[in-house]
Amino acid sequence: MYFCYSMETKKSFNANDVQLLNTERDRCNPDEFFGRYHLHILCRQGNMLFMMNGIKHQMGVGDFVIWQIGSELSDVIYSEDFVADFLILSPPFLIKYNPERIWATKAFVYIKNNPVFHLNDEGLRLCNADFRLFAERLSERNHLFQDEVVGSTLQMFFYDLWQIYSCDLMGEQRASNSAAEIFQRFITLVSQHAFRERKISFYSDRLFVSPKYLSEVSRSFSGKPASDWITGYAVQEMQAMLKNPELTLIEISYRMNFPNYSNFTKYAKANIAMSPTEYRKKISI
Repeated sequence: MYFCYSMETKKSFNANDVQLLNTERDRCNPDEFFGRYHLHILCRQGNMLFMMNGIKHQMGVGDFVIWQIGSELSDVIYSEDFVADFLILSPPFLIKYNPERIWATKAFVYIKNNPVFHLNDEGLRLCNADFRLFAERLSERNHLFQDEVVGSTLQMFFYDLWQIYSCDLMGEQRASNSAAEIFQRFITLVSQHAFRERKISFYSDRLFVSPKYLSEVSRSFSGKPASDWITGYAVQEMQAMLKNPELTLIEISYRMNFPNYSNFTKYAKANIAMSPTEYRKKISI
């Protein structure tokens, strides 16, 4: 069966959400966009110095740098011959097309401590291919599904980045300090248990820390309290189950370990602004 898709109901792509820029061609530097966007910078020529979270870093040819919103950036200095391609992403667009939460969190923690990463030949090949694809897809202004197409390109880009990290560092990474290790273990536990266990104490007990300290660690590494991560994963699981027509609402409530259906309804209304019944009706339209 085929459906007619009205262009009037299709949300158009916002060109400000994603841009691929070049310092030389576009006569701009990455730090001009910091604070409003997440930046992914590939150095082609020259070098750059900067302070990130109080630590001095240097970028040279073949280096890849990621500046995340929420980090503290200062003292940016470019060499006279500095040339770089850089991708800027708005937070809403990144969240919308983030393909995988566990690896995204691992990358978040790793990048916080290692914003500069030198690309080997394979890493450079992957990044060059992704940037070429971004340039092509961003130029397709008349594509009805440009938002989705660019979003899919972003997802491939993230998978390639995680592949690059995992090959040499992230896959065997040991946290640089105990707080980072606690945060990583917390996210792993949350991904496994959040749909049934939504109290911070459940996780702090298993990490042998206090709930207060766990929230402090979470804020330090992500800018969000531990409760936000728990709720985020729980809501994601809830929505996935609500999209499954084979599961009754009572069964979902039971799987999520609510004491009764009334509590389940209150939780849904508080976090998705509608009851489970209303959500199902919405997604079935």
